Amino acid sequence: MSERARFYKERDRRTQEYSPAQEACFERPVTFCVASDAADSPRGQLTAAAALNMVVRIHRRVCLVCPDKPLLVPEALIPVQPAKHARLRDALVAMAAAIDPYITIDTAAPHEVDVGIAIGGDAAVAVPWYIGSEDGLVKLDTKPLRIDDKEGFSLGACLASCVAAASLFKLVVDRPVIPLCVSAWNMKEGADAEGGPSRFGPVDVGSVAMVGAGGVGGSLAYWLRQNGIRGEWRVIDGDCAELHNTNRSLDMVAADAGWPNLMPRPKAIVAAEQFGAVPQNLWFDQLDQEAFRPDLVLPLANERAVRNAVSQRGEPLLLHATTSPTWEAQLHRHIPDRDDCIMCRMPPSGGTVQLACSAVRVGGEGMPTDAALPFLSASAGFLVMNGLHRLMSGDLSRGDCNLWRLLYNSPRAFIRSAKCKCQTDCVGIPSRSIRSRVNAGRRWACLDSGS
Repeated sequence: MSERARFYKERDRRTQEYSPAQEACFERPVTFCVASDAADSPRGQLTAAAALNMVVRIHRRVCLVCPDKPLLVPEALIPVQPAKHARLRDALVAMAAAIDPYITIDTAAPHEVDVGIAIGGDAAVAVPWYIGSEDGLVKLDTKPLRIDDKEGFSLGACLASCVAAASLFKLVVDRPVIPLCVSAWNMKEGADAEGGPSRFGPVDVGSVAMVGAGGVGGSLAYWLRQNGIRGEWRVIDGDCAELHNTNRSLDMVAADAGWPNLMPRPKAIVAAEQFGAVPQNLWFDQLDQEAFRPDLVLPLANERAVRNAVSQRGEPLLLHATTSPTWEAQLHRHIPDRDDCIMCRMPPSGGTVQLACSAVRVGGEGMPTDAALPFLSASAGFLVMNGLHRLMSGDLSRGDCNLWRLLYNSPRAFIRSAKCKCQTDCVGIPSRSIRSRVNAGRRWACLDSGS
């Protein structure tokens, strides 16, 4: 077996068991075009870099059509450390090679494009689909769309990159792609979609424990790298990176998993160094719970029943994201006495929500194998970013909805929201008196009426 074949067998082990036709999909050439307007815009470059980050974790032959422009957002090009006067196209190629050392990148513009997408409107080649954004509004269409030229972090750029990568993948596996107009801010679509704020400051929600640095946690770390943080963040994960993790974690490259002959790095360190957090290379149940009592806990993993353990602590707010077997990314809010608890929404014995990071079925009916899809973990990480910013603005705690879903496999709707309730015999939330004692002085205790 060649080194290339061994790499893909280990990295894509959840897809290698598919039929030859499905395996061939990942070898099928795709075109990824960065239009001139996107290449001239910091947000356009962020959209392009993030989308390509996802694309090269699936597709092995990519035609990259990108103008030779100065690099404006070096922080988006993990793990590349570009020179002061680096060029965008060169940096994108270097990033792709670090993620997949065996990828084939062709930078010559093709005469015809069968499977392709363009970031922005002024593309050098005609492609089937275009992605554009204006603040928090994201559009996908068969005609050119512009990318706004503002500086600063944009939730719209994050979601646009996820939609772009998902659309390209759906074209390859012959799933329908539909035009979209969605809001990365108010989580609605069509006429109800709002652009939201034009600029975002760093995430400032107090001290934070991010539990889990896999697909969802690593992707959140990547988005936090673009946005910045204030306050003390700790990333808690006792695992080391494996090659199959690089298939869906935006913060990881092949070298992090030890490829080809290095020592794998702890996931907590990989994620924490993305955005200046403190890594803790141990499991949540090994922590000294009294030594660090953060304002907010983000349970982004479920190994060792961590979500249930966090739920029983009586937190004033829990915010986390998951993916489902039906190509969904989901944001979950849990406020005591208003929302259901994690154990009712996600029973330990199994429920309707799949807790594995971005492991979803890509085969037809009866296919038993799961495949890791990076745009789902990226979307889940984005949803947590959305939730953090709405928490800061006060919008997250308004209304009854406590579940928001991005439906990548629906021919009709893309965004849905719902209100989940606890079972009648629920014992998953500590009493008000206990919560009042343990949450005294914590930043978000005001959200819990019992605290």
